Amino acid sequence: MATKEFVVASVSKNRNSFGLRGYIFVSRDGECWEASSGHKEHFEGDRVNIPILMGHVNFSWVGYEIPIRHNDCSPVLVERFWDKQPQTRGKCQNCHGTFLQTDLKDGKCPQCQNPRDLNSEVDFIIRLEGEGIEDEDDLFNGFQQLIDSHTVEHLQGSYGRAAANLIKSGHCVDTHGYFTGKKQ
Repeated sequence: MATKEFVVASVSKNRNSFGLRGYIFVSRDGECWEASSGHKEHFEGDRVNIPILMGHVNFSWVGYEIPIRHNDCSPVLVERFWDKQPQTRGKCQNCHGTFLQTDLKDGKCPQCQNPRDLNSEVDFIIRLEGEGIEDEDDLFNGFQQLIDSHTVEHLQGSYGRAAANLIKSGHCVDTHGYFTGKKQ
């Protein structure tokens, strides 16, 4: 089966409410696609071969959802995306998840390096979704914990938008750089 090679140009920082992570794919000739997956884990710079069926690339055939064709990328952008090398991965010795090697410290992923208090996060979310939280400090501290533990990246988009607004207003700190684009 014929395939066409694409580079992963961009990866969404969180998943949607269905658990799908969005990707932008660009081929060497500038063809640009957006597609999502709940089970594939790519990083920027990864190379992906997509089958060609009946003369067209078919992301659905290899398990991607909601493929959308975008306008072709300019040659300058194509060169920038294809110059980016795939990043080295490693496995966390605790949870055995796959992470970028640069995120692992002493063989542990960020989540295992800083175990979180899941009960207080769940409690915060239940209170927020239920009766709401009137105390501003409680609200700011709860969101800061969700940001610090990376949990906000896996919740529905409204949590990410609220966290971004709290960071922008100075009430929370972007400890991982996901909202300011300065990943640490």
